[in-house]
Amino acid sequence: MSVGYDCGEWKVVNLVTGDKFTCDGTTGRAALDWKLRLNANRSPRSLAATVNGQPTFTQLATPPPFLFDPTWNAAKIIRRGQSDPNLLVECSVDNIPLFIRIR
Repeated sequence: MSVGYDCGEWKVVNLVTGDKFTCDGTTGRAALDWKLRLNANRSPRSLAATVNGQPTFTQLATPPPFLFDPTWNAAKIIRRGQSDPNLLVECSVDNIPLFIRIR
């Protein structure tokens, strides 16, 4: 799975099938918040995604299985073409298995 911002839009891509989900970007600084909740069997239950506090990726509210794999043990974060030294990426694990903020 790949999540990112490119050419004015946020993208989520299934790297196995190539399926792509997009939403419009914003001008200026944008913060993507991504909260994925799992069922007891560790399958994706719900996704709450916002950009600057506004809901986005609503088509993934009932998330497809490719959004989480219990065997994943690493995240790769790549920053390209961005000269803003205030770029921030936070990842935290709490009661929510995966929370990512990119701004």
